[in-house]
Amino acid sequence: MIFPSLGTSSLPQGNSTMVVHRAFLYRSERDGRSEAELVLDRSESHHLNRVRRAREGERVDVLDGRGEVWQCTLSNPHPTASVLRVHAHTKTPPPRCPVVLALATPKSKAMHLAIQKATELGVSLIQPLKSDRAEVHLSPMRAETRLRKWRTTAVEACKQCGNPFLPGFAEFKSVHAFVAHEVHNALKLMGLAGEPAGALPALLRNRMYSKIIWLIGPEGGFTESECEVAISAGFRPISLGLYTLRTETAALAALAVTAQFMAPLDRPYRHSCFG
Repeated sequence: MIFPSLGTSSLPQGNSTMVVHRAFLYRSERDGRSEAELVLDRSESHHLNRVRRAREGERVDVLDGRGEVWQCTLSNPHPTASVLRVHAHTKTPPPRCPVVLALATPKSKAMHLAIQKATELGVSLIQPLKSDRAEVHLSPMRAETRLRKWRTTAVEACKQCGNPFLPGFAEFKSVHAFVAHEVHNALKLMGLAGEPAGALPALLRNRMYSKIIWLIGPEGGFTESECEVAISAGFRPISLGLYTLRTETAALAALAVTAQFMAPLDRPYRHSCFG
């Protein structure tokens, strides 16, 4: 029987449906395991059994965040260590042109939304920035706590949408420090309101970039100094519309346009047999 890849939906089977769940497995948990089965950790087991209410025999697609997916059935719905029987395994090659989202960190709820949507749109790396006009300024200890929470948000987004790649998270940097970092053959874009944008489609159709970097500012925009240093470093101002956008909205608009043009670069996730 053929199933759509990584479904988190109910799949029709005649007059019935088969529920398909997703779970996440960190690579360290996979090491040393039998090829025939997987064992989920306490958190994933709880979510699968208590939240998703998965039943024995139902399908579970397990992602590791590095492109590998195991198509399984739930053989032992244990509340803290659920056991899955493996039926098939696939590995998706990484994106040929990774997309980096560097954004001035907004308040907590808005940042979680930006991370969720960025993950759904296939971003490879999220770079939180400290901007002069940013709403959030964190101590190193609080920054590390935020990073852990953001990774959890990204994991949940991967499970929801089926993206087999978990985005990475870089440590906080100032705008000046980030743009000063040299990246060979990268397309550097800076989202601004009201700037000329006619060249954007042509830029994105170029298949030869090593990566695409989007620089997204706070709601009040980058300061004049930040804009100057970014442009001097090769970032091209790109319009995201006529009106002032929230940081999370600007990120979503930029990434959606990018995904539309860059999707043909990567092979679609292939359907696979689930026996």
